[in-house]
Amino acid sequence: MKNKIILAVIVILAIVLIGIIYYVKNVMIIPDKNGMVYEEQNDIALNDEEFNKGDD
Repeated sequence: MKNKIILAVIVILAIVLIGIIYYVKNVMIIPDKNGMVYEEQNDIALNDEEFNKGDD
């Protein structure tokens, strides 16, 4: 009887662990809008000639 209780506890803990892993991977992680695709139009253009010539 004791072995059946221990086996049931282990099975319940395994199911809970699988549920937590599924929740973290699918619900908590917010997918990127663009599918993590690099788009050149989102770059910040930097004028190298005027860079670091401010009135510091």
